[in-house]
Amino acid sequence: MNDETSALARRVARLSLMLIVGMLTMPLLAQPPTPVDFTVKVFPRQDGTVEIETGPQGNGAAGKGRGYMGYGQNEAGWTTFQIRRQNPYLTCADDDGNGPSPWVITGLRLSDTGGDVYDGKKGTTQQRGSGFGTPVNETVWQSFMLVDRENGVLFKADKDTAQSFLQVYNYNMLQAPVYYELELTRCRDDHVAVADPVWGNGGRR
Repeated sequence: MNDETSALARRVARLSLMLIVGMLTMPLLAQPPTPVDFTVKVFPRQDGTVEIETGPQGNGAAGKGRGYMGYGQNEAGWTTFQIRRQNPYLTCADDDGNGPSPWVITGLRLSDTGGDVYDGKKGTTQQRGSGFGTPVNETVWQSFMLVDRENGVLFKADKDTAQSFLQVYNYNMLQAPVYYELELTRCRDDHVAVADPVWGNGGRR
């Protein structure tokens, strides 16, 4: 076998190996994510603030604060936000003026910045976002593809059309925390309050 034939044989062997490796890895790369869904309940207080009722859930939840949702590697799914003790389809138009004013969910903004904040009164650590309303990086928009990259807004609704629940899908594409700011509006006086915990994304393989 001459040198040219040997070189050609080596190239064919390398190409064959690359093809085999590619075929073996394609099913792994194309593997659909494991569906994992979360529900987070919030409740407005009489003083006009909003609290998260639901404790930490999912991957990496140990030691996290209320409202934390953790997606492990190759997981993805829906998050449903609900206002506690309200009909999820309630709108401000349904308010009959009796009893406490209902609230509706009017906004959801995302951020790639934030950290742990210690609450001395409760003796707990809560994850809080910062930089809401500013541009977001790929760790946010690759996992939440409908987000506005310029300001992090994922959802915004007028008080008169908003409801008491909101569903969003987290594709969990990259490993990084994604902080969220959930906005609630009180129907009778347009008072706005927010809560801002975090998703812990583990990314894809």
